[in-house]
Amino acid sequence: MRFSIFSTALVALTGSVVTAFLTADEVATSIATLPAKTQSLIEPAGTLSLANAAFLLLGEGLWAQVLDGLNEISETAKKEIVYMQAVEKNPVKFAGEEAQLIGDALKGLVTVVTELVDSLIKQLDVVEKIPIIGQVVSPVLELLNTLLDNLLNQVVDLVEDVLAEALKLDIGNLDNTLAQAYNAF
Repeated sequence: MRFSIFSTALVALTGSVVTAFLTADEVATSIATLPAKTQSLIEPAGTLSLANAAFLLLGEGLWAQVLDGLNEISETAKKEIVYMQAVEKNPVKFAGEEAQLIGDALKGLVTVVTELVDSLIKQLDVVEKIPIIGQVVSPVLELLNTLLDNLLNQVVDLVEDVLAEALKLDIGNLDNTLAQAYNAF
């Protein structure tokens, strides 16, 4: 994340991108901020219940914490998308260990987001009893799905084709899980 704010500002000021700032380590480190944020939401998402659902209407409690966290992840993903779109003009293809570093970071993100979404899906009984929760959660999940899909596909374009194909399968599985959650809520 540290590089994307600087790089976004640089792009805004100069109107161009200096690709020397883009390294595999920077891409992997940037991606790694998202799983850390996502991981912190898995436990609260797993304890969502009917008893604490009413607090959502007040903007308090675990439901609000999870929604705020999902929105924060979406904001971080938006910033990364802006950066990735800027470097897209002069794309870099990473291979070997560099590509694997990026691929591992991306797989970590996919795994943690899938865990979080699975935790949310387990709370559908609460949504069935209080439908307004679904009306609040669904748009957040839709935005998260759109942003992550965009970001992950941009990252896949940075790695060699063999690894990219494998990563696309992981992204497809995440898309399916997010779509299942969105449709359920």
